[in-house]
Amino acid sequence: MTRVIQHPLRLAFVCAGVIVAVGGFAIAGSEFADTELSGWIEALSTLVALLAATTAAAYAAGAFRLEIDRDEERRSEKRAAQAGLVSVWGSATYQDVQQDGRMLAHLGKVLIDIRNASQLPVTQMVVTMHAAAAQGDPYDLRMGPERAFLGEHRFHNVPPTDHAIPIQLSRPGVADFVNELRRTDPGATAVLLISMRFRDAAGIVWHRSEIGELTQVKPA
Repeated sequence: MTRVIQHPLRLAFVCAGVIVAVGGFAIAGSEFADTELSGWIEALSTLVALLAATTAAAYAAGAFRLEIDRDEERRSEKRAAQAGLVSVWGSATYQDVQQDGRMLAHLGKVLIDIRNASQLPVTQMVVTMHAAAAQGDPYDLRMGPERAFLGEHRFHNVPPTDHAIPIQLSRPGVADFVNELRRTDPGATAVLLISMRFRDAAGIVWHRSEIGELTQVKPA
C-alpha cells in the first residue's frame, strides 16, 4: 500500500517544486520581473503548489479509508471464524407398535447435540426442527415438499465446550409425520432437518441453514 501511494505524492511534490523554482528564476532574472507576465508566473506557481497539497491530502485520505476497510475485513473474518465453530446436529427416533394389523410409530423424540467450540460464549440461540420426506439413498437424499414443523428450542447462553451438549426432546410430531408418510408415500424416508440462529460475543446474529450454510443476519 505504501509504495503505491508514495509515487504519486512524490511526483506531485517534485513537479510543484520544479515549476515553482522555474517560476522564481524566471521572475528574478527576467527583464519582465515587474510586468504582467511575472504576476501570471507567480499565480501559476501558487496554483501548482495548491494542487500538490490537494493531491497529497486526497491520497492520504484514500490510504486512511483503505486501512479502515482492511481493519473491518479482519474483524469480520474473526467474527466468522468464531461463528463457524458453533454447530448443531441431531436425529429423530420413534418406536413402532403393531396396531390393527399394521405398524404405527409412536413416542417420537428428537435428539440434538450442540457444540460451541470457540473461545467465547454465544447467546440467544434458537434451534428450529422439521421432519421432511426424502427420496434416494442416505448419502444423496432429495428433499420433497412434504415437511412438518417440530418446534423450536431456545438457549439463553451456550458456553465454550470441548464436547457436544446432548439434549433429548419429546416431539410427538415425529411419529405423526412417519405415520402419514407411510400412508401417502411408502418409498420415502423421514429425515430430521435442523437450522439455528444465535448471537456471537460481538452482538452479531448468525444463521446456520439446514444444509449447514452459515450466513450473517443483517439488521432489519
